[in-house]
Amino acid sequence: MRTSAILLILAAGILIGSPLAAQDPVSIFATYYRCDQSRETDLDPVIAGAFARVLDPLVEAGRIGGHSWRPHVAGTAWRRLATYTAPSRRALLEVRADIIEQAQEEQGAFAMLNEICPSHDDYIWTLVASSPSVAEALPNADEVGLSAYFKCDQARESRADEIYTEIIGPAIQAHVDMGHISGWGWLTHDIGGEFRRIATMGGSDFATILDMREAALGAVRGDHPDEMEEFLTICPSHEDFLWGANITG
Repeated sequence: MRTSAILLILAAGILIGSPLAAQDPVSIFATYYRCDQSRETDLDPVIAGAFARVLDPLVEAGRIGGHSWRPHVAGTAWRRLATYTAPSRRALLEVRADIIEQAQEEQGAFAMLNEICPSHDDYIWTLVASSPSVAEALPNADEVGLSAYFKCDQARESRADEIYTEIIGPAIQAHVDMGHISGWGWLTHDIGGEFRRIATMGGSDFATILDMREAALGAVRGDHPDEMEEFLTICPSHEDFLWGANITG
C-alpha cells in the first residue's frame, strides 16, 4: 500500500525552497474518531484494507498525496485518525466527493466503522512550516508521532506562526539535523473545531520524541524567553496526542 507522511501524512516533494516554510500550501483532511476501545483493533485491518482499495488509486493518479489510518497511543477521546492530503483546499474538497462515491463499494467496511466509531470530528489543516522535506516533516508511514493541538487567540495567532517558524521550529530542526528525530511540522486550522494549530514531531519511538521536544523547548526558553512567553499567551492551552504508526491493509 502506498502511503506518505501523516498529519497528521504528506507527499514528498511538495515543499520546496526554504527548509522551514511551505511555499505551496498543502491541505490535509483529518477525521478524528471516537471508538469502542474493546473493538477498535478488530476494525483496523478492515478499514486499512478499504482505504487502500479506495485511496491508493487516487494516489497513483496524483489526485491525493497520501493517506493513513493511525491508532491512538496516548491522549484524550480521539481513538483513530484518518487523513488524506492534496495540494490545495479546492483539490482536497473536489476529490472528497469521488472518495465518498467510491466508498459505496466498501459499504460493509464503513458500516463497521460507523458502528465501532460512532462519532468523529473533521478538520482541514494547512501546512505552515516544516522540516526540509515533507517525508521528514511529519511521521513516516512506519514511524510514530506526537501532535500537540493548540487553542489560540485568533486575533494574534499569525504572530504565533511567526514565532514557531522563526524560533521554535529551528530549535527542533537542530535535533532533526543530529538524527534524533525525523522531523517536525506546524499546521494551521482551516475548517473544524476549537483547535487552531498543530505542532507535530515524528521519529522512531515516543520516548526520544518527547525528550527532544523537551530539549528544544528548553533551549528556546533559555535563548528567547520573551518570544516563548508571547507564544504561550497567544496559544495558552493544548492537548497532546501520541499517534502510532500507520496501519496498512
